[in-house]
Amino acid sequence: MGPHRVDVQVRFGELDLYAHVNHTVYLQYFEHARVVALDAVGQSLPQLLEADLTMVVAQLSTRFVASARLGDELTIESGLSEIGRASATWLQRVLRGEEVLVTQVVRAGCTSGAGVARRYPPDLVAALEPLVVPTDWLGRFAPR
Repeated sequence: MGPHRVDVQVRFGELDLYAHVNHTVYLQYFEHARVVALDAVGQSLPQLLEADLTMVVAQLSTRFVASARLGDELTIESGLSEIGRASATWLQRVLRGEEVLVTQVVRAGCTSGAGVARRYPPDLVAALEPLVVPTDWLGRFAPR
């Protein structure tokens, strides 16, 4: 399957004073894309919560390459480069057409609803496997 793709259109309220998408908005785009990707592989947030599982951001690194502007049609791609026992590494990028605008690497831990670290259950790992991408998938645009 490879990376999951979701499209968004830049809205007025997402712009900064310079008419660019505010840098914090990209974090929201990436989070939205991860949630949609989970849903696409049959692991919606309500299902995870019902199973007493949460995925929490433990670390993230973002690289801003170019700016998006009002009305731009963007695609957010999300894949996983590693699924460990208690954490997974998401690789994500925002594209305008074929142009890479922003990339992000997120390490997400698996916890119970009470915040206790847990192993990723085998059924969740199996559901996420189709999203696995090569570790160098972000290429020269990977955050440093």
